[in-house]
Amino acid sequence: MTEKMGLHIKGKVWKFGNDINTDLILPNRAYFLSVDEQPKYVFSANRPGWVEEVQPGDIIVGGKNFG
Repeated sequence: MTEKMGLHIKGKVWKFGNDINTDLILPNRAYFLSVDEQPKYVFSANRPGWVEEVQPGDIIVGGKNFG
């Protein structure tokens, strides 16, 4: 009998719903900013303040039609 080995990942999960398009991920107003400024706007349309809460190692889970 073969034992199955699974991948286990630990971290805070940020769950997003269905139909999160690229404009919700990074709004148009951020496209022309510098690469250093752009992250401040990630998910600002649907999760205001998210960039202040997310930490390295956190996990994003998207629904259908994410991105």
